[in-house]
Amino acid sequence: KIVTYPVLQFMLKKIFVELWGASYAFAEQPTALVQYYPGIEKNVLDSTLYYLSEHQNGDGSFGEYSQYELTAQIVLSLSGANRTDSDQYVEAINYLRNTEPKNNKEKAIKVRLLYGLGENYLPLLQELATQQNADGGFGLESNFASDFDTSLEVALTMGIANFAVDNRLL
Repeated sequence: KIVTYPVLQFMLKKIFVELWGASYAFAEQPTALVQYYPGIEKNVLDSTLYYLSEHQNGDGSFGEYSQYELTAQIVLSLSGANRTDSDQYVEAINYLRNTEPKNNKEKAIKVRLLYGLGENYLPLLQELATQQNADGGFGLESNFASDFDTSLEVALTMGIANFAVDNRLL
């Protein structure tokens, strides 16, 4: 199915502005995710990457709300598309690496990042494991009721890091 450039712009606005609260602030970009070229709108991936490169925050993150999660999803997508050879990708990685996670979900994301980078993740993973609720799940914050999204994020992280997953999660 062919997506036209105006449709793509609408979709991106819907995803990044309305759902994630992305701002229209332009990032300074030594090496962009992709450089603009005539006809870029005909290539959906390049159009998307160009849009992202124009909307990265100065600290390397993306969006105004849920920045850690959104930036992690973008980094994961860029890695999956083998688009990791730009300064903006490195800035996003550094944002994730240097930003203190605010909740259990972000801690799980950071553990996966550190694990993937070959950095010390174990103390954060052990701290995260202490947050398990009596029902086997994990809440977004300490002492919050378990929720599916956070529990799934933590279980995925523990599985990837080969950490003993409590049977109550299964």
